[in-house]
Amino acid sequence: MSKHTSTRAQRFALAIFVVALLVAALAGCGFGAASNEEKISKTADTYLRALASGDTAKACEQLTRRAKGSDCEATLKERLSGLDPRALKKAADESIDMHIEGDRATAELAEPKGARFRLVKVGDAWRIDAGYTLGSAASADFPATPLGEQVVWALAELNGGAAGLDETEVTAHFSAEFLSVVTPASELVASLRRTAAERGPFTFTGFAYPPSATQAVALLETKTGERGALRIQLDSREPARIFRFEVTESPPLIAAAGPYSGRFDIGARKLFLHCTGTGTPAVVFQGGLTTDWVEVQNRVSRFTRACSYDPANGLWGRSDAAPTPRTAENVVADLHDLLAAAKVPGPYVLVGHSDGGLFAQLYASRHSGEVAGLVLIDAVHSDYYARRTALLKKLLPPAGRKAVVQGLRRRPPLILDPEQIDLETSLAQTRAAFAAAPLRSMPLFVLTHGRVDQPDSDPRLNGGDERLWRTLQDEIAALVPQSKHVIAKRSGHDIHHEQPELVVSAIRAVVEAVRDPRTWKAP
Repeated sequence: MSKHTSTRAQRFALAIFVVALLVAALAGCGFGAASNEEKISKTADTYLRALASGDTAKACEQLTRRAKGSDCEATLKERLSGLDPRALKKAADESIDMHIEGDRATAELAEPKGARFRLVKVGDAWRIDAGYTLGSAASADFPATPLGEQVVWALAELNGGAAGLDETEVTAHFSAEFLSVVTPASELVASLRRTAAERGPFTFTGFAYPPSATQAVALLETKTGERGALRIQLDSREPARIFRFEVTESPPLIAAAGPYSGRFDIGARKLFLHCTGTGTPAVVFQGGLTTDWVEVQNRVSRFTRACSYDPANGLWGRSDAAPTPRTAENVVADLHDLLAAAKVPGPYVLVGHSDGGLFAQLYASRHSGEVAGLVLIDAVHSDYYARRTALLKKLLPPAGRKAVVQGLRRRPPLILDPEQIDLETSLAQTRAAFAAAPLRSMPLFVLTHGRVDQPDSDPRLNGGDERLWRTLQDEIAALVPQSKHVIAKRSGHDIHHEQPELVVSAIRAVVEAVRDPRTWKAP
């Protein structure tokens, strides 16, 4: 049977010390050791007061291994700027309601309302496993800006307000473009109600990174302890309305720690860079956001320095926006300026996925003296559009051919694709660069998907597409002599997510070959 008990948190560290002495004294008289309630209270109190004083080492000691993550102290230090020490101390001073079920417990704090810890028993101690990043009082947790007001409104809807929500209120908060392109008002009302009923109430536990004037990723915890995120981005109109909105799983949390991490000025804009590990050559990931590379980067950083970054306009990234449309030349210039601004020591091994693989090829041509090796993951070939257009004209009937070819070249609307890469121009830029400066000889490892993600209904088109993609991948591998080409048999396009060990192995092989060319054995 589960136990449901309540106790009051010790108000001062001295009180905890006295209780500990008393327990020790009474243990010899048959009264026993500290109860679970006392241990939970002590863990919560110690954690809150450690955060209030800025002692991240002691705060991390109160967490489970899972809650600590890969760099607990750096993560907490980054979040301290958004926490109010007075609110933390007040939370420690107030009562804590505990609900204990076997080796798991929930500790509900008096302030801010709804804040709670989930704890698990580790040996003879209790450690915080979730909900451990406590915000300040509710009124101070969110910026007093239009963005803060929208975050507060959305959280209120997710915590029960959606039961009375109607289309008129939704229209007042969301942009017309969101409601016409992404989700109609009626469907959004139903979705918010369903999410609130099935997953709520939600506890706000902090932000993934400091909010900007128009964008925030608020971290949440559901009633069952699952971690999620509320992502909101506003448009630039008056009054500002929600332009992008998602309730998703919690993203990996990335702390900007060390000399090569943070937002760096590249001129009129700043880009976010995240480097871990030490050694040369430095591995630089291209394609997607920093959060897309966490698993691979954590492994690579064990044997050399590894860097990822958020490109301009990257959805939910930390970098400043840039004018659109963008091209491969723009992306390469940004990355080159970012590495220079951060003073990341070279040479570099570029790891590019999809369009990022195309950009990595262009970077290696434009800045050949900086690039010592390449790992290309299902990368786009510089002649992809022309070759696929020719294939479609051959396989499709005339009636449907024009619409499909036009669709291939048409960019999605801005609300769905904020980066707005002009891929056709980017392909032409890369071909021109190769004509002027072919890739020099270097270790090149090509990884190609072995499984089709979304097969087309026409088997002839499927077969033709796959044969063309494999041919283009072979041609990429032939850009330099003695390259390696491996098919990721269990993966679709996102090989670094589906077979990360294969990607890490390829990166390690290239890094070792840069350090000692004798290790590179051609197939």
